[in-house]
Amino acid sequence: MKPCASALLVTLLCIYLGLRPERCDAQCPATLPPTIVNTPCPNQMQLDAIKSQISTQIAAKFNNSTLGGCIQTYGSSRIKPATSCQQILIAYPTSSSGYYWVINSTGVAIQVYCRFDRFTNFTFFGLNSTNGFARVASVNLTSDPSQQCPLSLALTLQSGRRLCEETTGSACDSVTISTLGLRWQSVCGRVAGYEDGVANAFAGTSTSIDSPYVDGVSITYGSPRNHLWSYGIGAFESNQANGHNCPCSSGPAAPAFVGSSWYCESAVPTQSTYSGQKTIVYAMSDLLWDGQMCNSGEAACCLAPYSYQPWFCARLPSSTVTNLEMRLCSSNALTSENVGLEQWEFYVQ
Repeated sequence: MKPCASALLVTLLCIYLGLRPERCDAQCPATLPPTIVNTPCPNQMQLDAIKSQISTQIAAKFNNSTLGGCIQTYGSSRIKPATSCQQILIAYPTSSSGYYWVINSTGVAIQVYCRFDRFTNFTFFGLNSTNGFARVASVNLTSDPSQQCPLSLALTLQSGRRLCEETTGSACDSVTISTLGLRWQSVCGRVAGYEDGVANAFAGTSTSIDSPYVDGVSITYGSPRNHLWSYGIGAFESNQANGHNCPCSSGPAAPAFVGSSWYCESAVPTQSTYSGQKTIVYAMSDLLWDGQMCNSGEAACCLAPYSYQPWFCARLPSSTVTNLEMRLCSSNALTSENVGLEQWEFYVQ
């Protein structure tokens, strides 16, 4: 019988021992005793004994810190997935953000991007201080031309920038954000977009969460819908037409179910800028919800407690596996207002 010291056997043994074969092909054979490398192919009983012998010898000689990262850590492969991004960071606090393997709620190992940096003030939003979020959506239409708008939205090109805009008018167009079957209790996200026409923030007649209660973007989860965050678009930056401005610019308050979980901004300087239906075609000089260019009467819209925009975070009373929903909403026809999104990004924990 020929010896079993083939590359395949060595790889299999390394995998069994929790080694990364793609990084440790040169090191793993060196850890195998000559008596094992040169033995004929074993039966199951002999293989179990070999595994035990190898495990004992390697455990006595190496550990995670001295093996140069070759002993497989949680999340490093499908073979040894983590339960969450947070578990990886807790076990290995110096881990860098990147792609890791985690188990979702159905027991399937999936590869996700884990973000370990503190990308916003979690404490301000009522989250604990532990980082470690799994990214479930990341879209930047301009920087990545391969990305397309969801079927419910329409692609438009404005000043060289690709935007996804609403298609219905006087309603909300829905986009499902899959949470990949992950169990989560905290969520963080951001959107970036532009104003077309003149919006009305929370001044519409609809006050139900299922209606276009905001001119802008609504983030919810579950069925029936539960509110997470709203991104409103006001009529003007000035105090003109107060009845249609942002709440932070003397406009109407947000509905009770929204509470204080909103950002709001306008890209239209004054009422004199607007004269008639749809004369403004996307105010591309003022990116919404970025905490910048809150001029004139809406200066407060960029100050605390709105200074962490565009990021929002929310923590649920209990964990869930439900998807997120992002809706682009307008209370009037598209001949008078619209919103175009260039970016959106969501993380769960």
